[in-house]
Amino acid sequence: MGVLACARSDCPNIMCDLLVDGYYLCWECCEEFEKSIGLERHTHEVFIELFDQFLETLKCPEEDHDSDQLTVLEFLESYKEKL
Repeated sequence: MGVLACARSDCPNIMCDLLVDGYYLCWECCEEFEKSIGLERHTHEVFIELFDQFLETLKCPEEDHDSDQLTVLEFLESYKEKL
């Protein structure tokens, strides 16, 4: 598997290594996709539809994130850097 730029329409991130249905996605967009779906369960086909729709949405600006709060992915990433 390689790494490429995020497939989301306006995401500037590169070096994305998660390949979903032929599209590379960065961890920030993965997190936003997860938030947009919530904990609902869907069939694989429905997830692909939702994912395709998500790729066309605009990314949340960085200033929308509260600086002292972390998401689960950010929390886990912070420990990854300490290794």
